[in-house]
Amino acid sequence: MIEDPKNRRPFIYYYIIVLVIMTALNFLVVPFIKEGQIKQVDYGTFMTMTEKGEISKVDIQTNQIL
Repeated sequence: MIEDPKNRRPFIYYYIIVLVIMTALNFLVVPFIKEGQIKQVDYGTFMTMTEKGEISKVDIQTNQIL
């Protein structure tokens, strides 16, 4: 059986479509998910939340605490 090369779409088209979908997900969905995880509060509220056990993870950087 001989296949007609005109009927086959090149693999590069599928690759580009997957890249566009992955980029869209990366820019739209991931920031929306991460937005709910980080909450900005003042230091007094942070200390109160720490005492109550409401904070599950803390990341200390040079100029901020996340």
